[in-house]
Amino acid sequence: MFKNYIKIALRNLWKNPGYSFINIGGLAIGISCCLLIGIYVSHEWNYDTFHEKSDRLYRLTYEHRIGEDLPPATPEEYMAWGSAAIAPLLEQDFPEVEHTVRLSGRHQQLISRGDEAFQEERYFFADPSFFDVFSFSLIQGDPETALVQPNSIILTESSAVRYFGEEDPLGKLLQLGSEETPLTVTGVMADIPSNTHLDFNMLLSMSTFENESRAIDRAFVFDSWGYVDFFTYVLLEENTSAEALEEKLPAFVQKYVGDELQDPPQTLDFNLEPITEAYLSVVSGFQPGPKGNEANLYIFSFIGFFILLIACVNFMNLATAYSTTRAKEVGIRKSIGAKRGGLIWQFISEAILLAGTATVLALAISQIALPFFQELSGKEIPGAIFTGIHVIAILIIGTVAVGLLAGFYPAFVLSAFRPVQVLKGNFSSSGSGAALRKGLVVFQFTAAIVLIIGTLVVRNQLQYLQEQPLGFQDRQQLVLDYGADALVNDNIDNIKQEFERVPGVQNVSATRSIPGGYFPHATSQIETAQGAMQQINPGLYEVDAEFLNQIEVEVAAGRLFSEDYSTDAEEALIINDVAAEQLGYSDPSEVIGKRFQQWGREGEVIGVVKNFNHESLQNEIRPLTFRVAPWLNYVVLQVSTDDISATLSDVEATWREVAPHRPFLFSFLDQSFDAQYQTVEKFGALFGIFTALAIFVACLGLFGLAAYAAQQRTKEIGVRKVLGATVRDIIALLSKDFVKLVCIGFVIAIPIAWYVMNQWLADFAYRIDIGWRIFAIAGAIAILVALITVSWQSLRAALMNPINSLRSE
Repeated sequence: MFKNYIKIALRNLWKNPGYSFINIGGLAIGISCCLLIGIYVSHEWNYDTFHEKSDRLYRLTYEHRIGEDLPPATPEEYMAWGSAAIAPLLEQDFPEVEHTVRLSGRHQQLISRGDEAFQEERYFFADPSFFDVFSFSLIQGDPETALVQPNSIILTESSAVRYFGEEDPLGKLLQLGSEETPLTVTGVMADIPSNTHLDFNMLLSMSTFENESRAIDRAFVFDSWGYVDFFTYVLLEENTSAEALEEKLPAFVQKYVGDELQDPPQTLDFNLEPITEAYLSVVSGFQPGPKGNEANLYIFSFIGFFILLIACVNFMNLATAYSTTRAKEVGIRKSIGAKRGGLIWQFISEAILLAGTATVLALAISQIALPFFQELSGKEIPGAIFTGIHVIAILIIGTVAVGLLAGFYPAFVLSAFRPVQVLKGNFSSSGSGAALRKGLVVFQFTAAIVLIIGTLVVRNQLQYLQEQPLGFQDRQQLVLDYGADALVNDNIDNIKQEFERVPGVQNVSATRSIPGGYFPHATSQIETAQGAMQQINPGLYEVDAEFLNQIEVEVAAGRLFSEDYSTDAEEALIINDVAAEQLGYSDPSEVIGKRFQQWGREGEVIGVVKNFNHESLQNEIRPLTFRVAPWLNYVVLQVSTDDISATLSDVEATWREVAPHRPFLFSFLDQSFDAQYQTVEKFGALFGIFTALAIFVACLGLFGLAAYAAQQRTKEIGVRKVLGATVRDIIALLSKDFVKLVCIGFVIAIPIAWYVMNQWLADFAYRIDIGWRIFAIAGAIAILVALITVSWQSLRAALMNPINSLRSE
């Protein structure tokens, strides 16, 4: 019996190729989109779950403030970046702590082999317990000893190939830094999975960092509770409560540094963050890798759900509509004894076969589209995930469910027909069936228009971010990154003079931080109008005397740094307007001359600069300070645009002369600042592509329904043409009903899209207003696309010879 069902189903598919193509193709596209989005969302939600002990692995965050009677700290005030001294004491004092591991890697390192040098940013110094805590795979080397000895380094497979090619790297030597300290390769590990919040391609032993620090009289780096340069991870014993351990930490702090927190009054608090939440859910500052966006995942989930629903609605709509063309088949089969149950299973099995074919095609589409999707999303999602048992199970269940839903209505309606009436030609599509189809079309275009509006909002917001004035000159600024190299810093004045001689270079300066990049926060005390020293925790830009002038920040009060003032090098501080307001100064000139203390330096505030956007416009402008320092990271050249390629060539040649041991790494400040919006760009690109696919799938269904409607009204069209109706009249007749449905969907979509996109925009400190133009454009696009889709079928029907349509009467 089932074999006969399959034969009949295949015969009907072959008999109606257009209907089969639209139905199977639309559903396949919908399933493949949902599958790709689902895998992407699952990948994002499951960061760091691959660690075997992830259920008891935590990251230590800390919050340090100066002052009395302070309110409880918010989660945003905690930092993932902390002190090195705490981890060993946690293991010593708490038996419930099985292991701790410290990671440090905020600064660039020069790693070289022979004449080849690379400035590495994706690395960590790590404790020997690294492999006891994390489940990263070591291919070569002993995980128990690989990070024990000083000057040991572990490479990932890709970095090993970069340095050694096809050679076995184990036991080979690399050089660290400009002084070429030898490093021995003690291990090779598999490239890290893409779903971890830790971003590195090499590990250096922590003892290397510690020996180096103590050798240059910087033992406080490892001994002080106040020096922050480390990420600390805590592995708890089984059946241990993180909350119970957190309750013991205040006494732990009091035991070791309680006296130091008395004068001035200070608070030092710790939290334990689950590692599985470190990428997506936590809000603490100074992360060791990229952060995800939970709101974007919800939006993508809705997009995937909507696209699948649109495809399923198409499938059900077309199956329902075209099933009425088989009324005579049902009448004949019932007249010769077919039972209603058999007819029901016939229609349901056909629908399941169609859905199954679409699912197989969707898997093929997904595999083909995966590389493009990976490039667009910036995520390396393994293709083998499509063959995972859970994915296959979901697809099988989904296929059967869609088949049952699509086949249920026509099966039960058609199987109930009376053979006598059908064979006499008295059958017509029911009003309830037509109403259902109209309702489903409204739903489809409601979802599609919501996505169109969302795409326009994301595009406009990104354009707004990129065009908004920043408050400083970011154009024509060429940034050379030398990773705080000691040899370069020791010779920085001479190097700047060499660059000043290069044709096309107008100004030269140096800085530790650049707008849009990393900058530290410095616990500072600045005198208030009442004469008290108030603590703030502003960002800190360490610069030379020329940098602020070169980027043309505006002065609100006082002056900028100048080499004419010898005290500027050690005793001067500049703050921004926000910092002055936080200190209680409504007039920025009132803070000029006030005392400050910051990271071992004391002196006077000499200037206040107007607020400028030194971070992404997703953030409010925060308090910022500037001071002159000798330990910098970047040379910044203001260049002419007359012949930028020649200038770049000359700059590179000069770099090879003044710093031959370092690679030539450059960027333009405006481009590196805009790189902060890369996540928004990727989100917008994915949003736009999936919206286009959603519209395409909806139009496929509309195309099929328009063909069905034209077929059902063939004789009516013939009569109207005989009575004088023009082609334009016929097109308008067949199109207006569909346009009405799209307009209803547009009205429903407006409040939904407005609410959803306002929620998305809430994450931006600087944002567009969703004006009426966006809704008008979205509505016009939807109506235009619907008209084009329907008009094709309407035009065919209108051009048909009425004699052919009336001959059968």
